[in-house]
Amino acid sequence: MATQRSILVLIASSLLACLADQRANGQPPNDAHFRSRLNSLESNPDDHPVFLLRLLKFKGDTDIEAFQKYLNVSVARIRELGGVVIFYGKAKPIEYDFSGSKKVFGFRPCPWDRILIERYRSRKDVLRLAKSEDYRTATKALQDIVEKTVVYALNGSPWSGGKKRSPADTMTGPPEPPSPNEAVYMLNLLKFKPGGEKIYLEKYAKVVAPLIKGTHNGKVICHFKPEQVLVGDEGYDRVILVMYPSAKAFTDMLQSDVYQEVSGHRADAISLGHLYGFSNEAAELKKLEQKR
Repeated sequence: MATQRSILVLIASSLLACLADQRANGQPPNDAHFRSRLNSLESNPDDHPVFLLRLLKFKGDTDIEAFQKYLNVSVARIRELGGVVIFYGKAKPIEYDFSGSKKVFGFRPCPWDRILIERYRSRKDVLRLAKSEDYRTATKALQDIVEKTVVYALNGSPWSGGKKRSPADTMTGPPEPPSPNEAVYMLNLLKFKPGGEKIYLEKYAKVVAPLIKGTHNGKVICHFKPEQVLVGDEGYDRVILVMYPSAKAFTDMLQSDVYQEVSGHRADAISLGHLYGFSNEAAELKKLEQKR
């Protein structure tokens, strides 16, 4: 019991960079709170892959080099555990005219600098990662440069009533985008109102999904069901990552008559919705792999 407790404390303070988040908000560490969250993750009987979504905000531009060192170590250790970073992105500014009725609930400038989505074979592998000495050292250094971070455990569970799991379950890594890298990846963080998921699927997604793929050459990369908030307090019901070939393709879709006609259903369905744009830095991940 003592050993398990010490491991959980270690993960809470190093693996998830929770102390950085607490320091940024002037809060004292609460080990019991994080032990409870991590214990819930480990005890989940789901034998499908588990994912970690990390969003990070740096204190300053000079912190990029320190983050790179963390990335060098983490990518290698995740690989050793049979996992993979399926998406790594940098915040991508998107210009959009909010005038008139052309508004989208939740779309705003991205408050994050980086996004990481990591796939692990099991929930126990997340705990095993913390036993790596160089990973612990790299994560401790990361805490000093991060102003704010959130970490969510996700799974590829199907939508209500469906059986098909998210393609992320079998995704081995993101494809490298063509040069120039103009594609934008929109991260959707959604919390539904009571009964809102049904409205979202039947009145909104059923129209927008073909619109993304057909008219605007986009693609739903993967969708997740949040399983556990590991760092942070804001919970969601769905996390969706959608690729558009360019920022213009994304904004053209938003301003199309078809989208505007059904966009109200999205607002009716969700109580909380964030929509953030990122680039796909698969080429950088590939370079890290080649160094090993």
